[in-house]
Formats: sequence, C-alpha cells, structure tokens
Amino acid sequence: LKKKHGAAVADRVDVNEMIKVPTFDNSVGEPVSRRFLCEIIEARVREILALVHEEIRNAGYHGVLPAGVVLTGGSALLTDIVDLARDVLAMPARVGGPAQLTGLVDSINSPAFSTAVGLLSWGMRSGDFQDSRSQAPVEGGGGPSWGDVIGRFLGWLKHFWASA
Repeated sequence: LKKKHGAAVADRVDVNEMIKVPTFDNSVGEPVSRRFLCEIIEARVREILALVHEEIRNAGYHGVLPAGVVLTGGSALLTDIVDLARDVLAMPARVGGPAQLTGLVDSINSPAFSTAVGLLSWGMRSGDFQDSRSQAPVEGGGGPSWGDVIGRFLGWLKHFWASA
C-alpha cells in the first residue's frame, strides 16, 4: 500500500480518492480513503525524521550540514518526502541511490537497494577475496565476482550473528 498509493504529505492527496485495501476475509478489498492512508504514513515519516533530527543535534551537527541530508531506502521513493524532510529537519534534503554501478543494474539502481549495494561494494573494496578457481588472491583488472562478494557477505553475516 505504501509503495503503490503512499505519499509523505497527506494534504496534497485528494480527499475523495478511494483505494481498495485487501482484507483477510474479502479478496476484493474494502474501499479506504487514500488520504487516510497517507495521513498514517505522514505521521510515521514525521516521527522518524524527528528522531533523525534529534540524533543530528545530539551528534553536534545541527546547523553545520550545509549540504543537508540524503534520503535512501524504499521510503525515499515516497511522493513529497523530500519536502517533508526539508520541513522537519530544517535543512536541505535530496533522494540518493546507488552510484557507480556498471553492468545490468536496472533492477537495483534504486534508493531501495542503497544499503545492500553499499554493503556489497564495501565488501568488494575491503575484503581479501580469492579467485575460486585457484584459491589465490585476485590480481589485476578483474576483481572479485559478484558471486564471491555475496558468498563473502553471507559468511560475514553468519559470523556476525554467531557472535551477537
């Protein structure tokens, strides 16, 4: 519902627009005001942004971030979220996504995948990846494959959760 019908500023949604919301006992769905849905979304986004604003203050960065903030993640795709972030945080805001991707990246070139792509990119830069054929460090131009990166990342996750 959030992805398909959501907006971060409810006042900009037509009060008469209705959407069908599926229920457990009704596969057709019940009509609900889209604005009502967006009021719920706006309240949660305001709450999260207020917490972010407080963290920025606590870290001593309030008033010293002239470039503002970059919003990422799936919720960064909400209509009007940049305007709401500027209002709540009292600083510039923009939406950012993965950068410097090459190859067939259309499906992951979105703010929704920023964290996953960032972690994989970090792993590729900082890991001591090995070529799976020779078990020797990868040298020269190729670098590790995505399979190597994903395998390494999954190993890191297993280690992380085992020690937590």
